[in-house]
Amino acid sequence: MAHSLNPDIVPAAAFAFDSTADLERGLRREVPFYSRWDNPTVQAVEARLSGLVGAEATLLFGSGMAAVSTALLAALAERPRLLCQAQVYGATHELASTLLRRWGVEVTFFEIDGWQAAFEAARRGPPVGAVWLETPTNPTLRVIDLEATAAAAHALGALALVDNTFATPLNQRPLELGCDVEVHAATKYLGGHHDLLAGSVSGSKAFLERVWKHRKLLGGCLDPFPAYLLHRGLLTLDVRVARQNQTALELARRLEGHPRVARVLHPGLPSHPDQALAARQMRGFGGMLSFVVRGGDEAAVRVVDALETVSLATSLGGTESLCCMPSNTSHANLPAAERARLGIDAGMVRLSVGLEPTDALLADLERALARV
Repeated sequence: MAHSLNPDIVPAAAFAFDSTADLERGLRREVPFYSRWDNPTVQAVEARLSGLVGAEATLLFGSGMAAVSTALLAALAERPRLLCQAQVYGATHELASTLLRRWGVEVTFFEIDGWQAAFEAARRGPPVGAVWLETPTNPTLRVIDLEATAAAAHALGALALVDNTFATPLNQRPLELGCDVEVHAATKYLGGHHDLLAGSVSGSKAFLERVWKHRKLLGGCLDPFPAYLLHRGLLTLDVRVARQNQTALELARRLEGHPRVARVLHPGLPSHPDQALAARQMRGFGGMLSFVVRGGDEAAVRVVDALETVSLATSLGGTESLCCMPSNTSHANLPAAERARLGIDAGMVRLSVGLEPTDALLADLERALARV
């Protein structure tokens, strides 16, 4: 019997039942009931992603931040105290420092360097519900020890949640290192084509049931069509990531010696402060890098405005190479002093490497840097 190679797109908000008994099966989630609860297309892609990350269950969301916020609310429901890595995506930092605190969550930010002291100090306070980790970090590409921090989180009775967006499940396996929950902005590498918004949360069936109850009430379920596009992206994830890993490392090596570049941040470079840890923890170093242009923000603006092959855009992880300045995009809401403290230097450019030829990207970067 012939069958489709792809999941069917089921563009249904509601599902009709032949009887009240059938409807009650829907209420028990044995069959589709209402697409804010579950949708067949979305469920098919959730199952595929669970297999990819090695999780018992996965839930998909309408954006990465919907996944982040819902996962945190579920993790903190009974123990509203969060230990959050300070070097995280700007919107995650904003969520933790504003909304979560406004809703009564006690939030403590900790630094990657010396995180052990923050965990030890947490023992003397109220119970911790969750530890939020991100590695490599956006945009400084720092790496934190997932196995050690997960064990420390468990010693506090907390869940260890990891934003694994930059690494992808191919380069880094948080659940295999003892972490409880893996979160992705699936808009990025998992989708891979700059044409969908989505987020994912993966982990145990027990925790994902808690997440599902929050998603049902908050309304963040992914629509069937972007779920279908996400499935298409997952089919090519391995070949895309392998190519992006290779190109990003080559560009990082070439930029590091450029006279107009003060610093290059990439976990595969020997100059990176966490290179040994990255080599041990990651299977590949990823397709992201950041570099600091000599001359500060004004010089960096001239560089990004002069790029032609690389597009100026706020996203990452897709087939086209993109760049942005964190100071006016992902971390614009942080004061300049706080950005500097987190290692986001003036003149920093974040580069997401796509699938263009390495020589074409290098020529574009060299041409733009010549404008400084």
